[in-house]
Amino acid sequence: CHQSTRGESDAESEESYYYADEESSLPMNPPSSRYQPSDNNFLIPSHVKLNPRANLYLVILLTCIITIASLVVGNGKSTPRSSSERAALFFSSTSLLIAVIIGFSFRYAPMRIYITRPYSLYEWYLGQIIDSREEASSIVLLISTFILCGIVMQPQANLAVTPNYEVLNSPLFYSTWVSVYTCVIIVADLFTQDASHWIIARDSDGDGGVVPSGYCPSFRSSALKAWFVSLFSNFAVSATLFSVCSSGLYEYENYRTKVMVGGFISLCGGLVAALMLALHHMVTTAQERAHSYGTWNSHWEGPTSQKHLISVGL
Repeated sequence: CHQSTRGESDAESEESYYYADEESSLPMNPPSSRYQPSDNNFLIPSHVKLNPRANLYLVILLTCIITIASLVVGNGKSTPRSSSERAALFFSSTSLLIAVIIGFSFRYAPMRIYITRPYSLYEWYLGQIIDSREEASSIVLLISTFILCGIVMQPQANLAVTPNYEVLNSPLFYSTWVSVYTCVIIVADLFTQDASHWIIARDSDGDGGVVPSGYCPSFRSSALKAWFVSLFSNFAVSATLFSVCSSGLYEYENYRTKVMVGGFISLCGGLVAALMLALHHMVTTAQERAHSYGTWNSHWEGPTSQKHLISVGL
């Protein structure tokens, strides 16, 4: 009996140490302030707030409207729409539809819980990576905006830029890039929050669309998000510079050399960001396995704590 008590206390001390970083970012709420759903599904309880991602979907909604309007108005041409214009309209409309559904689902409690809680794929291997409908939708949204950006920024399409890489349609150019970067930030936020699952389960009764009112992301989560965005930015810059270099736009070798050097520097920056993310994934996986093994040995006769089950993805 004494050995069992001692084992449980050791496991609890290890668990508290493992979550110390994320615990420090949470407010100290009394038990009476636990999440309680409001009678009105459109209202948010005072002690919690919407996840900041909810507003980012509205940003995408606005930029998609600007993109579609710019494509519809066009460049003053009276000729029939080209295949590039039709494809750009299709993918921008797809992004708009996803942003509307997810953005307004965050404002209605049943839909918010539905899109943020784990679903059937969570029991499969894929579910360990994409464990909610919001994550699946965000990936589709990111792919759609990437394809849209590739179509719109193609010089031969003559939509946002000219064959000489000059901005032709400013609203279309800037709204597309804002959409892409906003999608990258959303995906980075979804996939770099180490303890988001157990924070949600403890403080919001499974409502993944809200966080405690005083919650601030830890330094670890913020740094990971920055590395994720840096990975995309560096690869985007290097791809653009290599495209410009291969277009034959510059007649002087001096300019071409500078563009190539800039592209390789950006590519190296992207590889460094990818290496940092891979190292973090390896360290986090090792920590979770070690913590899971220790907790399982200590609690093999009793139920495992809910916090641990959620943290390791069971």
